[in-house]
Amino acid sequence: MTTKKTQTTLLILLSSFILTPLPAMADQAKTAASNKPSKLINGSIQHVDQTPMEVTPLVHQFPQVDTSPTAPKAKIPDWVPNYVKASVYTNETMTMKVFKRMALPGGSKKLKAEIPDRGATIRIKKTVLDNWKGKFPNLPCKVVCEPFGPEGNFKFHNEDPLGPRGYLERIGRDEEGFVNYRYWFQQPGQTVSESKSTKVN
Repeated sequence: MTTKKTQTTLLILLSSFILTPLPAMADQAKTAASNKPSKLINGSIQHVDQTPMEVTPLVHQFPQVDTSPTAPKAKIPDWVPNYVKASVYTNETMTMKVFKRMALPGGSKKLKAEIPDRGATIRIKKTVLDNWKGKFPNLPCKVVCEPFGPEGNFKFHNEDPLGPRGYLERIGRDEEGFVNYRYWFQQPGQTVSESKSTKVN
C-alpha cells in the first residue's frame, strides 16, 4: 500500500515539473522565439514576383493619323508664330511616335506614352535629323521640348544655338494607338521666340 502511494506522489511531482516550466525556462523560451525570424515576414520580404503585370493603357482612341499615300499635305499649325511661318518646314519622314519600353523575360514590350505636358528632353532620330539644314549637332542629338500653343504641342531647341530647333505638333494616334508628333524645323539662323526673331551669326 505504501509503495502505491509513493509511486502516485512521484508521478504527480514529475508531471508538475513537465507541465509547468520554471519561470527562468519560460523567459528563455520567449526570448528564443522573439529572436527567431517569422517565416511569414521573412517570406514576404524575400518574395520576388517573376511574372510582370500587364500594363493596360489608360487612354483608348481611334486612329487619327492618316498614313495613306493620299493623305493631305501637312499644314503649318495656326499656333506657330506668323513671323516664323515662312521659315518652318516638314515632310513625311519628320514624324515620330512616343512609347516606353518595358523589359520582359526574353524580350521587351512597347507601352503607349506621350511627351509630358510640362515638357521633356527627347532624342531626335536620324531619319528626322537628316532633314536639318543647319549645323550638324553632336550625337546623340537631344533637344529640350517646352509647352507651346494648344495643350500637347511644343517648341524645341538644341543646347547649341546653331543646332536643331523648331516645333513639335501632336497629330494624333496611329493604327496601333501610339501618339504621333510632327517635327517642324526652323530654317537655320532663326530662334524660337514668342516675341521676335533674331539672326544668329
